[in-house]
Amino acid sequence: MKQILIFILVITCNPLLSQKLEIAPHIGLTSTYRMYINNSDFSIKPSREESDKFGHAFSVGVAGNYHFKNNLSLESGLTYAMRNFDILLTKFPVGLYMVPEFPQPSYTINTVYKFVEIPLFLHYNVEKEKYAFNFGLGVLNQILVGFEMDPWEKQKRPKFNLSPCVNIGVSKKVSESSSLKLSLIGFGQIFANSDRFPHEINSIHLIGGETRIGYYITIK
Repeated sequence: MKQILIFILVITCNPLLSQKLEIAPHIGLTSTYRMYINNSDFSIKPSREESDKFGHAFSVGVAGNYHFKNNLSLESGLTYAMRNFDILLTKFPVGLYMVPEFPQPSYTINTVYKFVEIPLFLHYNVEKEKYAFNFGLGVLNQILVGFEMDPWEKQKRPKFNLSPCVNIGVSKKVSESSSLKLSLIGFGQIFANSDRFPHEINSIHLIGGETRIGYYITIK
């Protein structure tokens, strides 16, 4: 919320510094992975690295991109994003002895994080006649609003997280006052979830990327 207020103040108090202000609805495809960090002597990290897979979901939101005269722009907005990962498990016969030579069919469980995100990106833009390119750095302010998981997963999840980001984008003019933009965003969470088992406590960070398409409309 603080980032959005700063963004509004910049727009309001510095009209002479800007070239244009864009508003954009956007949708995206997200890919997320669980980075597992072992914090104890007894480690299940190797088995986790074998079982964990990228999960895919979606995002939807709206952005405001404020351009300065020196090829820089500041972008913020509001996004609803699902960040998830898959865990591939193999069932073994249950009895006095485990029999790894005769596993039952594997199955996949899905863990889904649901965030309301407030991004803040600083872009460097190179504009041509019909195309524009940008490179940006920033942060996702993530507020956890929902969580779905397999009941065997025992995790403590922070309600708020920060994810440093890097992004690149290319846009094409649709008209004099609008453009279609494709962005690639990579992120990694700072605050860890804790993964608790009887013999250890480990840390989980969500890392991943997003392919986003936005329709940018110039209003100033």
